[in-house]
Amino acid sequence: MVVKVDRTEAHSGIDDLRNSLLAGLAGFAMLVFALAWFGSGWLVRPIRDLTSAAADLRDGNLNRRTAISSPPELATLSTTLNQMARDLSSERAFLERRVLQRTAQLEASNRNLEAFAEVAAHDLSAPLRKIQMFGSRIVDSDDEPLGTRSRDYLERMTNSAVQMQEILAGLLEISRISPTGVDYADTDLGEVCVEVVSILEQEIAEAGGRVEIGDLPLVVANRSQMEQLMQNLIANAIKFHRPDEVPVVRVSSESLDEAEVAEGMAFKVVVADNGIGFDPDRSTAIFEMFTRLDRSFEGTGLGLATCLLIVQQHGGAIKASSEPGVGSTFSITLPADPGAGWITDAR
Repeated sequence: MVVKVDRTEAHSGIDDLRNSLLAGLAGFAMLVFALAWFGSGWLVRPIRDLTSAAADLRDGNLNRRTAISSPPELATLSTTLNQMARDLSSERAFLERRVLQRTAQLEASNRNLEAFAEVAAHDLSAPLRKIQMFGSRIVDSDDEPLGTRSRDYLERMTNSAVQMQEILAGLLEISRISPTGVDYADTDLGEVCVEVVSILEQEIAEAGGRVEIGDLPLVVANRSQMEQLMQNLIANAIKFHRPDEVPVVRVSSESLDEAEVAEGMAFKVVVADNGIGFDPDRSTAIFEMFTRLDRSFEGTGLGLATCLLIVQQHGGAIKASSEPGVGSTFSITLPADPGAGWITDAR
């Protein structure tokens, strides 16, 4: 038996199948497009909002909030993020109030200390001046000649009174160095050093020395404190000179090393001399109050302590190095912004 196939019907069935497949693909494509469009609003947009809010919180914008209600998991995350922002905002406000309170207390304490130092220095200086005055009158008096021992005792007494006055003056200077109420302005350190050399002209001439001033930077600083800093360093360099050597003090600017740059420093000033030097192991101790490494020289032991406080107040650091019998070098590093904070170590 022979079966005949109608080719027209076969072609028609194939066309129907193809059309059905095309229709199905078109419907699937529309479904995919619809899901993508729906998902962008239902899932992608909330995730984007949460990511943006988290970035704002990271950058310190604690007022940022999100309002996501679905899907439930993202809504819970949104609520948690909002609560975290509120907690951080409340904590920051608390800390800011504490900082303001502590700052006010510190300023009041500093004012009280300064006032106390002024009164103490004045009240103590008056009787010391009288000791000096009456001691000198007794030594110079012709009424009754003094014996050698009595004269020696009186001279020791008046010298001690003079030294005590110098200590009081040094303590008063230190008490005036505080981080509050200080004006900073552009300060030419070259001009500062020229002025200091003029002030120390007699001491430099008596020692037969000289001060060489190189190119120094313009820094943001308190000028009067910079003058005190450079005067203390240069005066020390002249005082602690070797008797067989003409004292030479060199003040210059140097490049910062990588560590100093990493610490935020912008300038380095170096004061170097050819004096008696000191034990390198004491390079930190010399900045402590009342430290005197060589008591054959007059002094109060407050000069370098004052230098340390001045540099710290400017957010900088001071470092000393030396070789006995060769000389000493003091390196001062300063930031571009003196308000960056105090550095507490002399290194």
